[in-house]
Amino acid sequence: MQVDASTKKSLIKQVSDHQIAVQTRDRSLRGFNDEDGYGDQSNHLKDTNKAWDLKGKIKCTRKQVPGRRLRAYGKYNVQSHISSKIEGDYMFMNQGWVGACSFMSLMNLYQFTGKPLPDWFTELKNEDGVEQIYLKKFGLAWDGYGSFVSLAMSVSESGLGFTTWKDFLSHFKYEVFRGSQNRWNKSILGDATTVGEYDLKMQKWIEDRLDEGCIVAVPFVEHFACIIGYDDEHFLFLNSFGERHDQGGLSPMLLYSKLQVASYIEDCFYLPKSGFGSTESTGESKVSTPVRQVRKSRRSTRRSTRRSKRLMNGLSTDLGQPAFW
Repeated sequence: MQVDASTKKSLIKQVSDHQIAVQTRDRSLRGFNDEDGYGDQSNHLKDTNKAWDLKGKIKCTRKQVPGRRLRAYGKYNVQSHISSKIEGDYMFMNQGWVGACSFMSLMNLYQFTGKPLPDWFTELKNEDGVEQIYLKKFGLAWDGYGSFVSLAMSVSESGLGFTTWKDFLSHFKYEVFRGSQNRWNKSILGDATTVGEYDLKMQKWIEDRLDEGCIVAVPFVEHFACIIGYDDEHFLFLNSFGERHDQGGLSPMLLYSKLQVASYIEDCFYLPKSGFGSTESTGESKVSTPVRQVRKSRRSTRRSTRRSKRLMNGLSTDLGQPAFW
């Protein structure tokens, strides 16, 4: 995904104004050391592997999984109905090196609705299964999509097998942050007059949704994942690389501040708290179910690198959101 010149200039300025210096406790959580430099923002946008730990350097044993997630819940103030679902009947998925992250982030959202899942859903537990479902069953792009809109346009009305794509999307709310020709969402814009001021409004919008009990699925740094919590500096993501990845399947985004995340994303899907299904725990331990780890692949490691098409006027209406550009 690309950013225009004015947005990129704003991001670089934010690095200077809002230092990314991560506190010792934060760096320890993700295993960074003092020699890990961050450079400028243009380098950050290319450092997908480090941002999402795609090489699996930060992983945990099955015994460490519960403790790491519990620690993350407390630090990032994850609401109880979300953590209860994750520790209950939620199924961790592992896309491996398949560029299915936009699809997987929506599958993550759908699990929280409590709606019946199709028989093929369990195949998403590991990379081989994701290949079968994402590539062969639905015929979606190996290298992923640059926006939710491009994914939506690639899925047929009957593509999911258990509901139409339109019905599937009806469970969520959709929001566009940036339209074509740098147009901004007027319901978020408020009194902002500069890119930096608008980015702050976007950060506040995301935080407000989390405070309301929502889960927010966003595209960020060549990947898509769901934001489930935040602290003073960073967002916590629910990822799609298995339960033993990072903090028990959760990914603190310590390489970027909340403002940098908000500055980058173009659109999102989110699930309101009212759309959640049952969050009662099944009493089963997540540790008892091995999850396949991300493996090295002979294929390209690119994921969701297809250049994003700027959203056109009215396209947000097609996804259920009024066009107010």
